[in-house]
Amino acid sequence: MISVDGKEEDFDKLELPKTTYSIDESRCTYVQSKNTLVLTDRFANTVYMFDNVKGTSRAVTNESIKEPYGPAPGLLTRYLCAV
Repeated sequence: MISVDGKEEDFDKLELPKTTYSIDESRCTYVQSKNTLVLTDRFANTVYMFDNVKGTSRAVTNESIKEPYGPAPGLLTRYLCAV
């Protein structure tokens, strides 16, 4: 992947889910300042965060996360996912 300012980023360290999503089942965004890929799984009510530098990932589920749709970086590196 090449960022807006021309920096090349590799995702070799990441193990991404092997799930195939249909249109509107998942969205993702890359937060360059945190080297983090954020992926939503709408019907699993889960938000995945992948750290591209460390090669780690975290699946976030919570009773307040219902059908996360569009991830967007917020203030102080919080992620907002709206339906």
